[in-house]
Amino acid sequence: MNAKSIGRKVISLFIAMLLLTSLLAITGPAKTAEATPASVTLIAGNSEWKYLDDGSNQGTAWRAASFNDSGWNTAAGPFGYSGNYAQTTTTAFGPINEVISYGPSSTSKYVTTYFRNTFTIDDKDNIASIAANIGIDDGLVLYVNGQEAYRRNMPSGTVTNTTWASIALGAPDSVTADLTTALQSVLQNGVNVIAAEVHQATAGSSDLYFDMSLTLTPLPSSGVTVSQSGMAQVIGTDIPNNQLAFRMRALEGSFTIHNENEAAKTFTVTIRNADPDYITVSEGTMLSKGTNSFVFELNVPADDSITVQVAPWYEPDPDNFYFIAWSDNQDGTSPFKNKLLVKAELINPVFSVNAGDVTTGTPGTIGGAGNANEYGYPNDYVKDIDYTKYLSLLENYTTPIFEVPGNHDLVRGGWVDRSDTRYGMGEAMWNKYLGPTTYSFDVGNTHFMMTNFHYDMPNWTKRWGGNLNNGYLKMGTVGYLTTTLANDDVGDALYNWMDATFAAAAGKTNRIAVSHHNFNMFVSDGNTVGTARTLYSNHDVSYMISGHQHNYQSNVDSVTGIPYLVIGTASHSNPAFALVHVNGSQITHQHMLADNINLTINYNSANNGTLTTNTATIQNSGYNMPFVRLKFRMSNDHEIYEAKDVATGATIPSFSKRFDDYTVVYVETSIGNGATRNVEVTPAAGGNEVNVALNKTVSTSDTTTPSPDYGPLEAVDGIGGQWDNGWSPVTFEGISPWLQVDLGNAYVIKRVQVDDRPYDGQDGRPDWNGPRRNFEIRASNDPSFGTYAVLGSVGTTPYSGYVWNQAVSDSNAYRYIRYARTDTGYSFLSELSVYSEADPSD
Repeated sequence: MNAKSIGRKVISLFIAMLLLTSLLAITGPAKTAEATPASVTLIAGNSEWKYLDDGSNQGTAWRAASFNDSGWNTAAGPFGYSGNYAQTTTTAFGPINEVISYGPSSTSKYVTTYFRNTFTIDDKDNIASIAANIGIDDGLVLYVNGQEAYRRNMPSGTVTNTTWASIALGAPDSVTADLTTALQSVLQNGVNVIAAEVHQATAGSSDLYFDMSLTLTPLPSSGVTVSQSGMAQVIGTDIPNNQLAFRMRALEGSFTIHNENEAAKTFTVTIRNADPDYITVSEGTMLSKGTNSFVFELNVPADDSITVQVAPWYEPDPDNFYFIAWSDNQDGTSPFKNKLLVKAELINPVFSVNAGDVTTGTPGTIGGAGNANEYGYPNDYVKDIDYTKYLSLLENYTTPIFEVPGNHDLVRGGWVDRSDTRYGMGEAMWNKYLGPTTYSFDVGNTHFMMTNFHYDMPNWTKRWGGNLNNGYLKMGTVGYLTTTLANDDVGDALYNWMDATFAAAAGKTNRIAVSHHNFNMFVSDGNTVGTARTLYSNHDVSYMISGHQHNYQSNVDSVTGIPYLVIGTASHSNPAFALVHVNGSQITHQHMLADNINLTINYNSANNGTLTTNTATIQNSGYNMPFVRLKFRMSNDHEIYEAKDVATGATIPSFSKRFDDYTVVYVETSIGNGATRNVEVTPAAGGNEVNVALNKTVSTSDTTTPSPDYGPLEAVDGIGGQWDNGWSPVTFEGISPWLQVDLGNAYVIKRVQVDDRPYDGQDGRPDWNGPRRNFEIRASNDPSFGTYAVLGSVGTTPYSGYVWNQAVSDSNAYRYIRYARTDTGYSFLSELSVYSEADPSD
C-alpha cells in the first residue's frame, strides 16, 4: 500500500499523424532521451522518387508540398542517361538504374528534369545536423517544402526550365552538403517534401545523373525524460537547454522529470493557461507571474526524478459551480477580445470552454479550402501566425480556457489537388501551441470530454473532405472516387477512446461532451450521427456544448433526449457567451450578449497587496449575475481574510491564500439586474494565523527507515490534499502509528488541520476513509509525551471531505504536537498544519 500512485489520471491524447497506429495519452512520456544519438536516414540512396522527364515547363508550383505529382513516373535511383554507362556512376550510389528520357533529339536534349520525394521528421527541434549526399551531373537545385535549400553547379539568380548548368561535367560530381541552416525554419514535424530539378549544361550533353541520400543527426542526448498528466508540452520546450513549457489541459495536473545524468540540472518551467494566483506548484522557486502564466525554477538532483503537482489551492464546490462557454471566435480582435473577453473576465470564472474555430485558419474542411482561387492556394493551410494571433487575443484573460478544434483550425491543405502530402499537419500545429486535440478532465463530480468529430484522416481527399457519404467516426465509406474505403484508423481510435473515457466516468454525476460539431451539424455524413448518438446514449451523456453554426441554440436532441447548447457567436459584432451552472445533476445556462452586459467592478483602494482592508463596488444591469468572482490582493501580514456585504453585514464566501508578496482573496458572490453591491474584505478572526509546523523537524513511530516516497517531511511541507504527497508509516502492524512535530518554541495553538488525500473511488483510487477517523491531536512540552493534552480528535465516524479543521480553546503554550492514531494498522497523513497567531520566527 506504500507504492507511489500516479495521481489523478486526466486522460488526454493527441490526434495527429501518429494516430494512424494509436492515440497517445498525455500521461505518457513526452521526450525520451537516448544515451548516444544515432543518425537517422531520412532518404536512402537508390530510393524511389517521382520524376517528370517530358521537357515541360513546370514553373514553380511543382516545388510546393501540396503539389499533385500523382501523374508522374515512379522509379528507384540513380536516374539518368549516358553515352558511357560504365563511366556514369558514383561510389555512393552506383550506376544508373532508371534511364530517363532526354527528348526526341540527341542534339537538343531537355534542359530540366524534375524529381520529388518525401521524408518524415518526428521532432524538428531535436536536430543537430542534416546532410545530403548527392551524386549529380550537371547542375542541381533542391527545394524543401517549397523553399530553396541548396544549389550545385548552377548560376545565381532565378532558375527556370531553360536555365543551363554552369559548367559541363565529365563524370558525375559527388558532394556532401550541410543543409542544417537552410532547413532550420523550413522543416515541419511529420511529412516533408523535397523537390529537385536537374539541369544540363548544354543541349548536346552526353549524360545526366542524379541520386541522393538525406541523413539527420539528433541533438546529443539530454539524459532527461519528461512525462505529464493534465497538461501538455507546447512551444517553448527545449529539454537540452533545460527549458520546459506546459499548457494546462485541466484545472490540475502534474509532471515528472527523470534526470539520468551524473550532475544535477536546473530547469526553468513555464506554466500557461493558468491563473498564477489560483494555481500553485508543489516544488520549485517562483521567478515571475504573468496574467495567465507563471515561471518557476526547479532543481532535479543527479540520477533522480522529481514530480511536481500543479493544482488549485482551493477547489470549486464539486456539485455546484459555474463556467463560461463560447465558440467560433475566429481571431475576432474587435468583438471577441475587446467585448466578449472583457465581460467574461469581469465575471472571472474558474475556467472557460471554447468549442472550436479558435482561428480564422482556412475556411472549408480539414482537407483544404476547396477553391483554387481563394484562401492563398497552394498555401491554404493553418500556420504559426494563426495560433500566435489567437493566443495574443487571450493576453488579458486570467483564467484557463479549454479548447477543442474546429474545421478552421486543422486545415492542412491539399483539397484542390486532392493531395495528402500534408496529412496530419493541421493537428501538429494545434499540438504545438495548444496541446492535444482530444482530452478529458474532471471538475468535482462532473467529467468533461473535449472531443472532435472533424479530424484529419488517411485518404481524406479521396473521401471528399469528409462531407459526402463518409464517416467522421468509425465508418466505412464511399469516397469521391466511388470506391468503398475501409474504416479509417483515426476514426476507430477516436471512437474507442471516447468509449473508454465515458466508461471511466460512469461514477460521475455528470458527463459533459464539448465538440465543435453536434448531432444536427453534419451534411451527408454516413453513419457518424447515428454512431455518436448510440455512443452518447450508452454512456448517459448529460449535456453537449458545441459551435460551428454561428448562432445560439438551446434544445434537446429529439432522438437521445440529451440537452445541447450551441454557442457559435463569439465573432458576432455583439458576441455572446453562456454562463453555465452545474448544480448537482442539473445543468442550466444563461445566454449573455456582451453589449448587453453592463457590469463594472471598482476596487476602491489600491488592489496591490499593501492593504489589510479594502472594498469593491459592483454595479450591474442587463442580466441577473448569479456568479461573480472578485480577486483581492491583500497584505500578507494576514493569512486569512473574510468578506462581507457592506449594506447587510452578511458574510460572503471567500477563499484566502498567502503568497510571498501578498495574500490573494477570492470572493464568490452574485448581483441582480440593476443592483449595486459593496463588498468589504478584512482580516478574519485569527486571520494572522501562521502554520508553525511548516517544514519543522518531525519524528515518527517508525522503527525502520522511512519510506523514500512518503517520508515524514512530506506531512509538514505545506502541500495538502495531493494524492502522492504525505507520510505513510512503514511500521504499523499491531501498533498505533504517530507523527510528531517539534515547533521549535512553545506556541499557543489556535487551530489544527489534517489533510487527507482524495480517496474517492475515481480514477483507479480506492474509496477508503480509514485515514479520516480514529486519531487524536496531542500537545505537550515533553518530547516523549509522558503527559499531554488532546487538542482535538476524530472517533470511529470519519470526518467529511478531505480536510479536517479543529479550533483550539486551550490557552497553554506547547512545543510538541503529535498526530496519533487510536487504532492500529496502516494509515496515511497528507498534511498536518498547526496554527498560532505568533510569528513562526519567535
